[in-house]
Amino acid sequence: MKLYPAEAGDKLGFGTIRRQLGSYCYSPEARAACAELSPPSEPELANRYRQQVGELMQLVQRGIRLPLSELDPIQPLLHQLAIAGAHLTEPELGRLRSFLATANELVRFVRDREDTPQLQQLVQAHSSDPALHARIDKVLGPDNRLRDSASPRLAELRASLREVGTQLRTQLNRLLQAGKQKGHFDAATEVTVRNERLVLPVPGEHRSKYEGFVQDVSGSGQTFFIEPASSLPMNNRQRELSRQEQNEVLRILQAVSAELHSALPTLRSMLQLVASLDQRYAAARLGMALDGTTAYTIAEQGSYAVQQARHPLLCLQRGPAAVVPFSLLLDAQQRILLISGPNAGGKSVTMTAVGLLQLMAQCGLPLPTEAGARFPWLHKLFVHMGDDQNLQSDLSTYTSHLVQMRHAYEELDAQSLILIDEFGTGTDPALGGPIAQALLERFVASGALGVINTHYSLLKEYAHHSPGILNGALAFDLAALSPTYQLVIGQPGSSYALEIARRVGLPEALIARATELAGKERGDTEQLLTQLRQQQQELLQLRARYATEVNELEKARKEYVALQQQASRQKKETLELARRQAEQIVKEANARIEATIRGIKEAEADKAQTRQLRQELKDAFLLDDTARAKKRKQHRQQVDSTAQSGPLAVGDLVLLDGSGSTGKVLELGTKGVLVAFGELQTRVAPTRLRRVGAATPPAAARHSTHAPIRNTSPPRQLDLRGMRPEQAIAELEKLLDRLLLAGYPAAEILHGKGTGALRSAIRLHLRTHYPQFRIEEPPEQQGGSGITHIHLADGQGIAE
Repeated sequence: MKLYPAEAGDKLGFGTIRRQLGSYCYSPEARAACAELSPPSEPELANRYRQQVGELMQLVQRGIRLPLSELDPIQPLLHQLAIAGAHLTEPELGRLRSFLATANELVRFVRDREDTPQLQQLVQAHSSDPALHARIDKVLGPDNRLRDSASPRLAELRASLREVGTQLRTQLNRLLQAGKQKGHFDAATEVTVRNERLVLPVPGEHRSKYEGFVQDVSGSGQTFFIEPASSLPMNNRQRELSRQEQNEVLRILQAVSAELHSALPTLRSMLQLVASLDQRYAAARLGMALDGTTAYTIAEQGSYAVQQARHPLLCLQRGPAAVVPFSLLLDAQQRILLISGPNAGGKSVTMTAVGLLQLMAQCGLPLPTEAGARFPWLHKLFVHMGDDQNLQSDLSTYTSHLVQMRHAYEELDAQSLILIDEFGTGTDPALGGPIAQALLERFVASGALGVINTHYSLLKEYAHHSPGILNGALAFDLAALSPTYQLVIGQPGSSYALEIARRVGLPEALIARATELAGKERGDTEQLLTQLRQQQQELLQLRARYATEVNELEKARKEYVALQQQASRQKKETLELARRQAEQIVKEANARIEATIRGIKEAEADKAQTRQLRQELKDAFLLDDTARAKKRKQHRQQVDSTAQSGPLAVGDLVLLDGSGSTGKVLELGTKGVLVAFGELQTRVAPTRLRRVGAATPPAAARHSTHAPIRNTSPPRQLDLRGMRPEQAIAELEKLLDRLLLAGYPAAEILHGKGTGALRSAIRLHLRTHYPQFRIEEPPEQQGGSGITHIHLADGQGIAE
């Protein structure tokens, strides 16, 4: 995009956007790229950049950040590597290693994500080589010094250096300690280094007592740094080894630098990749600061259409929520917007916002607009604002204005955007107005898009009657005499000069004279514009009130729908609760039946207890919750009145206080009484138990002479063939419980022969849990091992 003049971008504030973008970058190369940021040559490049920034914005919104941190300059290192024979120092090699580690981590981060297809294409377009980092890391330690293992020779030299250094320091420390004992040295004196040699700091008064070479003298002349003659050979040896080590380090650095020299294309590509990702990441964070979006489109022949757009610089200064938005559509039918209104009303802000948003869109940056904005791909941008007079060129303000208008007149075309502030001012309005209108007619005929600010009534009337151009105004609050900064399309704006003069207290006679001098037609026009603005403000208030009522109505509708949904959910939840409660009742009933059967088994023909258990079972099925509660209360009262006295004994039947559960005492102990309630065993304090039956007599005394209960005859035969063992045993349990309740003597179990697994499981269960049944296998001609006959042993039925 060509800019007229060259500094047009800075006039719109694009330089500030560049600097803000650079402040978010981590690498010097990315900051340099931001400082030079300009629209690319093709819209496809801008769209690709915009999509990549959009992917990064989505990551930032989800709290995911790129693995980037502050980076040192790398470009100077690559320039040095490009020089034949040059080599990097150890610290420089360390900086390059840090950069390569970051570059490799960035590549891995992007390649491992499936939600960044555009960024993956960016990474794939650049060369990278993880082996370069590994090569440096192999020879360079964490302290940015070559590792001993960088070469066998270096390892050997450093080992020798450490050995000689230890011996030399030991020798000098021995001399030092001897001198301290003689009082030649202070207690804090230590061996030190001068001219790369270990020396003793000898006080001047004892200088003659130590033979050797003076390597240095203190500034005061009171201390001589003496290399003892006895340590000279060893110091020389250390010095020689040190030079050899330096030579070996230099050789290794030259070798590694030569390898990196051959990899310069890859290094440059990796640097470009890191700078590109850094710059796009900075753009994503700029978008977050602007509360912006990348959901807009750019087309070669598109229109300029934004909704709820804000000035980017104001968003950065005040925060997006504090900036008044505007909406604008410029297309083939209405290409130029002519904005009028009072000074300081926001005309220049709106005009610069239009141009800055266009520049940012063509760079692919996030914009503070609603999603769905559309922008044309423009080739030229003309900006005229401010005072461009030049004393050296002898150009006045109006002359400078006309020079720029001539450029626009000659260069403007259908792929241009023209922005002019205070159009036509700076000369006699009687002539400046017609010149401005003639230029405006040319601008409209060129097909260019534009936003032009003016105070000329002549231009407002032209815009009102001419196609391709429309009026616009910035709203003004007459009551408060302050601008609202709201752009109103389709209406010209008034300067409100007379109203402001009246509000600030100028005499009414003076205002009347000014109105007379302005002329009746001019006064009528201004008055008509003022009335029109007042009516428009009233209309806007009515629309706002209507919008509020619509919102409240919509809110009420949503609340009604929500209440309906809540009622539906509650109905479903109530039905589900009822279903679960019904299932629980059935479950409790089954549990009570099973508990009753177990109690009858344990009672073993005790008539009173059996009758009691049967009655409890009957009550459980016939009574509702209230009746059950009442019955339990009566039962407890009855038990209280009939409770047997005396201490508890093993085998006693007891009632647990606070419940209708009857259990059997299994054990008496200091920690409580062990009671069995069906299959559940628990320890209970004796004070919570009431004895309702004496200890069960021995089995021989429990045989009843009463006939067994036969109210319901169970089936004579049970077919379990084809069932799984656990399913068959469950069905068998039901039959056996009914046999016990009815006192029925025998039944036939059909389980088939098969593998014999079902037969074994059934017979094992019978022997383990039902010893009162006798098991028989019929003759082969009557079914043999495929059938099991069971017989209730004598006296095992339930007596009345």
